[in-house]
Amino acid sequence: MITQQILCDIIKDYKGISYKRGFSQKVWFLNDCKLNGNYLNITVVKWEKPNPPIKFAIIREPIERFVSFYGHFCKKLDQCEQRNIHQFAVWIDFLITNHSDPLSWSPTLINHGLPQTRFCHLTSDKSLLFVHYSQNRTQMEEELLNVFEKAKIPRDLAQKALQHLHHSSTYHASNDSDRFVFTEAVAKNPKTIAILRKLYKEDFMFWKTHL
Repeated sequence: MITQQILCDIIKDYKGISYKRGFSQKVWFLNDCKLNGNYLNITVVKWEKPNPPIKFAIIREPIERFVSFYGHFCKKLDQCEQRNIHQFAVWIDFLITNHSDPLSWSPTLINHGLPQTRFCHLTSDKSLLFVHYSQNRTQMEEELLNVFEKAKIPRDLAQKALQHLHHSSTYHASNDSDRFVFTEAVAKNPKTIAILRKLYKEDFMFWKTHL
């Protein structure tokens, strides 16, 4: 959702929309752009975009992604019936392995529980650029800035929008201490590691290939 807010600022700059840039610790997906149809009704633009357009995807290390999923779904939303992270891994394994209809899942389960490689043609679309999700926001900023430069976004505007990486957060973001505890718990449990490596085998391979 931070990325959505970054892109929303870029869209408003691109369309010449006046706004006051603000940072928040509770960034939500219903931002100004979402509520206004990405301002598609405004045809005047401030710079020429490339043709074909630049496409990118943010990819995440599979265990870090799972830990974040658990922190949000189980601890923040309390949707896990008191399962610990190991029991949660077993449950997700059951859902995916038994081909439970993903369309019947909640959006959170779909977006965070299924392998990343099932989305956006990650493994087949050769035109995609990749940005590595990281707690190292400076690294993410550099990778996103590289993408934005290829998209011909003025550097000063790109840099201003990317300040959200350093000053904004989402309402469901896990705190550092919880993230450390959950990550350590997974790392010390061979059964849980084995489950995650089976479930997200393609994701692990993809991450390794695109480091």
